[in-house]
Amino acid sequence: MNIKLHTVISDIMGESGQKVVRAIANGETSAEKLTGLCNADMQKRKGPEILKALEGKFREEYLFALNQALDIYDFFFEKIRACDNQIENLLFTMTKQKEEPHDLSASKSINHNMPQIKDFHYLMVKLSGNKDATSIAGINDYSFLQIISETGLDLQEKWLTNSHFTSWLGLAPPLNKSGKGPRQKKKFKRQVNNAGEIFKQIAQNVGNGKHCALSGFYKRIKGRSGASIANKATARKIAVYYYDLMTKGLNFVEEGIKRYEERYKAQKLKYLFKQAQEFGFELVCA
Repeated sequence: MNIKLHTVISDIMGESGQKVVRAIANGETSAEKLTGLCNADMQKRKGPEILKALEGKFREEYLFALNQALDIYDFFFEKIRACDNQIENLLFTMTKQKEEPHDLSASKSINHNMPQIKDFHYLMVKLSGNKDATSIAGINDYSFLQIISETGLDLQEKWLTNSHFTSWLGLAPPLNKSGKGPRQKKKFKRQVNNAGEIFKQIAQNVGNGKHCALSGFYKRIKGRSGASIANKATARKIAVYYYDLMTKGLNFVEEGIKRYEERYKAQKLKYLFKQAQEFGFELVCA
């Protein structure tokens, strides 16, 4: 078909993308009419690019293949929705006898693959015994659910300390590594398990963010040792916060994060003042 809609609309199966794709499958070929199906903001920002991307050859065999692909997509989407319903029922059952959460914070947005679960944030906080892991940078209700499915709720019963926990995740430095350099090599190679991979994905999202001490930590390690090591080190730090929250409570973790944020801010200010002096400038606080 040779249309390039995916190069203009990042989420082709989002609301605007789906409207356009399904209209094409139903026989609409006018680029102007198809562009008009996108939301107003997208038309304003990317109107000409969308028009150009929708130039193509709408041959019968291509439309047939597109309809086949949409049928498969709808089938799997229906199965995913059924899974969401089952998870929702389980969460309601598992939290029925648990204490009601207090001082419930606002839920974080989930940009992709958000489960269609009613009162999702409320149920997750209630399930964890009012321990809101979404207060940790990078963790939302969906990733919180994924971690619980891999580790359970009582972490201290399985791992005595956060060091045991991060070692099991495969996020602790190997025996032949230290902060000063490589040690004698060992044959054993620690593997990252599913839970460790979840924390690494969270760390990747944090590293792509801004205005966050953990994001600054990721970028410093990346500049010094590369993206792979930065991702693993940040994932370990997030996992330590998570373990401490689940075993010692939110206040303990918030105090630790607050101290780290303050130290990070002080380091940035020190660096800025040093850079200003090198170039003969003087920084003045507003």
